[in-house]
Amino acid sequence: MDVLVAIRNIPYSNVSNFLLISTFEGILYHKDIYKKLNRQLSRYSLANRISKNNNRVPCTKAFLEICEDQKEYWQWIFQRNYPLETPLKNFVIKQDLEDFINSCFDYRNKIAHPEITALIQLKPRHLIPPLSTEPEEFILEKLISQVFPSFLIFLIRIWLRKGFKIRTDWDSYIDNLFP
Repeated sequence: MDVLVAIRNIPYSNVSNFLLISTFEGILYHKDIYKKLNRQLSRYSLANRISKNNNRVPCTKAFLEICEDQKEYWQWIFQRNYPLETPLKNFVIKQDLEDFINSCFDYRNKIAHPEITALIQLKPRHLIPPLSTEPEEFILEKLISQVFPSFLIFLIRIWLRKGFKIRTDWDSYIDNLFP
C-alpha cells in the first residue's frame, strides 16, 4: 500500500513504474514455483528450465494463475479501442497478458541495468495505437502507470478477502494454484 501512496509523489514516471513492477514481483515471488515450473518443463526439454535468477517467469505465471482463479480477465487493457459487448467468460487473452507483463519486466530491467541499450518492444503489438508516432517505450510507460496500480490493488484485495494474516498464507495460496 505504501508504494501506491508514494508513486503519486514521485515526479519521474520511470522511477514510479520501477517501484510498481518491483512491488508486483515482490508480492508474487514464491521460491517453490521454480521447482514446479521446472518439473513441468523438464518433461519437454532441459534447455527451457528457468534459472533461480529469473523471477519474471514464476511471477508472471503466478499472476496468470491468480487471474484465472479469480476470473479476472483484464479485457479492458487489451480491448480499449474495440471493447467486447459481452464480457469474457474464459481466459482467452492469457498470452496477451503474459506478453504485456514480460514487456514491463524488460522495461524495469532496462532501468535497473543502464548498460542494456536495446529498445523495448511492446507486446502484444495491438496495444500500440494505430498511427501513433510515440516511441513504444513511452506507450509502455503510460500503460504501466495506468495498469500496475490496478494489478497491485487486485492482489491486495484477494489477500484481504481471503483473510490472510501472514506471508506464508499467501504463499500457500499461490503454491496451491500450481499442479
